Amino acid sequence: MKYLGFFICFMFMLLHDLKSQEFGANRFSTRWRQINNDTVRVIFPNGINSTANEVANIVLNLAAQKKISLGNRLKKIEIVLQNTPVVSNGYVSLGPFKSEFYLTPPSDNFDMGTLSLGNATDLTRVSPCAAI
Repeated sequence: MKYLGFFICFMFMLLHDLKSQEFGANRFSTRWRQINNDTVRVIFPNGINSTANEVANIVLNLAAQKKISLGNRLKKIEIVLQNTPVVSNGYVSLGPFKSEFYLTPPSDNFDMGTLSLGNATDLTRVSPCAAI
């Protein structure tokens, strides 16, 4: 009788679509580009070159204005721009140290309230740049 229970569980696992973890990565066919200088490395998919240039220039300007408080050297910042997620957001990872911006504009134009920010880059830049 106990073998019947194991058999039923085994058959359930075979017939049922089991998913342990879904890895929501980018497609393998995605062509990546980068802007690399002494302050920042911006990694982005092909097609958003102007946004990547804008982000790189802003980080360069911030690095030129910001005084270095700990030590005398500024580490290079890695920023990954993603344009395929569903929600506009961003995060900073400590190990490996990098920042990711999810560049999807909000679906409702009234979500931004009275902000005069023009695009998703402006919306996602506020929090991660403060953490960097």
